[in-house]
Amino acid sequence: RTSPGKASSPQSASLGRTTQVSIPPSSSAAVPRRNSLGDLKIPARISQAQIGLKRDLGMVREFATSVDKIKELQIIYHHLVAEVQAVLNSAPLSRVTSPPIIHLARPRSRLRSNTEPKSSFSEHKQLVAALNAITIKYRIPWECAELLIELSGEIKELQTIYHHLVAEVQAVLSSAPQSRAISPPIIHLAR
Repeated sequence: RTSPGKASSPQSASLGRTTQVSIPPSSSAAVPRRNSLGDLKIPARISQAQIGLKRDLGMVREFATSVDKIKELQIIYHHLVAEVQAVLNSAPLSRVTSPPIIHLARPRSRLRSNTEPKSSFSEHKQLVAALNAITIKYRIPWECAELLIELSGEIKELQTIYHHLVAEVQAVLSSAPQSRAISPPIIHLAR
């Protein structure tokens, strides 16, 4: 811009700062500057932030992989519990019954005891107790696993949003003119 009382002088403006550009008197025509990506210098704080974001994104991916494994284990666990429940529900609950009255009339001789129903009932009772103990023991960890699975669904949504945001920022930065670049301006003086 020229003010009414001043002569115009060559200036370069970037990010609100004004810098005088000296043009040697011997050069009558200024050499046009070529804009290239090689001229851009990314500040160290931006580079560190990018490294931190990549590390964090790696941890998010690792978390998502672990949650997928938890989902598989949860499916296997529920399948096994259903199988054990089916076995327990199909097993007959026979209790030891007293011998029929007819056998009481027999002479006193050594009678063989029928232990099969008793052991079957005992095994059934042990299986039910074991299943209940396992269910109680792992109730809280499975609730936490379900919470992580729900959280991972939200994280995957956030990860998708993050990727879209990064793509938009990169598109804006690549289409931005040189003077609007993030890095401070590089001023080349004609020699």
